[in-house]
Amino acid sequence: ASTYGWPMNVWDVSKVTLIRKGEDKNGTGAIRKVVFKPALWSDVEEEVVEYEKNSHYRYKIIKGMPGLIDHLGTWQLEKQADGKTKVVWEVSFEFKQFHWFALLVGNFTKTFNAVQQNALESLNDYLNRAHLVFLIFLNVASMLIPLPGSSQSLELYQAGQIEVDTLNMPFRLLVPKQYNANKKYPLIVFLHGSGERGNDNQLQLTHGAAYFASDSIRDKYPAFVLFPQCPPGKVWHNGTYVMGKQHRLYSFPKKKMENPSLELVEAILKSLHKEYNIDNRRIYIGGLSIGGMGTFEIVRRNPRLFAAAFPICGGANPDIAKKLKGPDWWIFHGEADDVVPAELSVNMFYAIKERNPEIKLSMYEGVKHDSWTNAFNEPGLMEWLFSKRRN
Repeated sequence: ASTYGWPMNVWDVSKVTLIRKGEDKNGTGAIRKVVFKPALWSDVEEEVVEYEKNSHYRYKIIKGMPGLIDHLGTWQLEKQADGKTKVVWEVSFEFKQFHWFALLVGNFTKTFNAVQQNALESLNDYLNRAHLVFLIFLNVASMLIPLPGSSQSLELYQAGQIEVDTLNMPFRLLVPKQYNANKKYPLIVFLHGSGERGNDNQLQLTHGAAYFASDSIRDKYPAFVLFPQCPPGKVWHNGTYVMGKQHRLYSFPKKKMENPSLELVEAILKSLHKEYNIDNRRIYIGGLSIGGMGTFEIVRRNPRLFAAAFPICGGANPDIAKKLKGPDWWIFHGEADDVVPAELSVNMFYAIKERNPEIKLSMYEGVKHDSWTNAFNEPGLMEWLFSKRRN
C-alpha cells in the first residue's frame, strides 16, 4: 500500500500525493492526487469524505474521472479470529444526473471481500480491459452528449460569499426566471453532505442543484434556491458518533450549541432578504446526510422561520421535537443506509408526529446512503413543498 493508504498495484497507480490535509492529516477533507501508469486519466483527485482511523474511510473522485458518473469507494478493515485483517473494498459508479444512457446500463456497485492482498487481486481481475473501455466510453459520451441539468444548468447559479468577522462562506444562488422585484418569491435552502464540503463554491451543487435548475421545475415552481458550502472539517450539526458493531452510533445534544456554519447560513439569509423580494411565509429548508441533520438543527435554531422542511438521511435528538413543530415535514431515508442509520429518521418522525400529525416519512427498501436520488424522484415533492405557507 502507498503512504496514504491507496494500493499501488491497483490500476498501476504509480504515485499518490497529498495536496490538502484533512482531519488527522489523511482523514476527512483530505484531497489526494493519484497518478496512473499508463495514464488513462490525468490529474485524478480523490477526496476523503468519511474517515475512522484503522477502521474505514470513504473517498470520492472529484477530478479527472469520467464526468458522467460519480465514483465512490469505501475501505473497511475487519480483524479476523486468526489475527489477519480482512479488507472489504466497495467501489460504486453512479450517474450524477438522469441520463438516457443510464437506461441502458444503470448504476452499478462491486464489493470485494478478501483477506490482505487478495482483495487487490480481486479488484484487478474485475477491472479488466472491457470495463476500462466501458469507462472510457462513458467519458466520451459525457463530453459529446449534453447531460440535462448538468454543467449548463449549474452555471445558472450565481456565485456569492458572506463574511462575518473572520469567517466566510461561499454560496450559490439560483434566481427565478424573469425575476420581478415587485413580486414575492419562495426561497429553498439546501444543505449538502459531507463529501461536498470545501471552499471551491462548486462541490455543493453535486446533488439536487440540477433538479431545481431544470426548466420543468423552474417554470412551474419559480423560486430562489440557495446552496451554501460548509467549510472543510466542519458540519451543519453538533452531533458526534462512535463506531458500533453494526453501524455508527450517533449522539446529538439536547441543548442549543454554537455552530459557526449555520450562523453563516443565517447571515446569508438576512443578506438575501435585503437584496431580493423573498416571501417570508414560504422559506423551505432541506438537506442530505450531514445536511439532513443540519435541517433539523437550523429549524430548532429558527423555529418560526421555515414553512416546510425535507431532511434526507439525517437525524437529530428526538428531545428537541417541541422546537420543530412549526414547519411541515417530509422525511426521507434508505432502510439499508449503512452510514446514517435509518432509525434516526424514524425516531424523529415519531417525536415530531406527537406535535405535528401532518408529518410524512418515506423509507426506501434496499436503499443505502443515497436516498436523495429517491427523494428527488418523488413526483409530488415540489407540489407538496410549494403548498406550504408559514402562519
